[in-house]
Amino acid sequence: MLNRLFVFATLLTTGLIALAIGAGILIDPRQFHATLGIVVAEQTALTNEMRAAGGAIFALGLFSLYSVWVKRLALTALSVAVLIMGSYAVARFYSFTLDGIPNSRFLWVASLELVIAAQCVAALAIGRRIDSAHIHQAKCAES
Repeated sequence: MLNRLFVFATLLTTGLIALAIGAGILIDPRQFHATLGIVVAEQTALTNEMRAAGGAIFALGLFSLYSVWVKRLALTALSVAVLIMGSYAVARFYSFTLDGIPNSRFLWVASLELVIAAQCVAALAIGRRIDSAHIHQAKCAES
């Protein structure tokens, strides 16, 4: 039961965080990025590019939240979250080594992304064990 609760909580928190971040970028990318100290120039192409990334993060949030209620999608949603959040974190840390750290808020953001990805990996491992146990029980019941 505790394992199921961990998977549920991971999907819920990942979904809510991704939804909030994605919505912030979609609604007002300049203001959202200003919270990190980024001044975004008035460039239509740049704003479009930022909104596209925001849309992908927003979609991750929607999918994660949807999978809270549609249990068969939980492992897929966790896998997608690991891929998206993990790639953001790895890319940021890679950038830190090449370009330096712009300000301490970026360390916080990269760490949060890494923690979310790690939590999703743990939930994915737990979810797979839960699924394996259900498959084993179903096979035993058939015998």
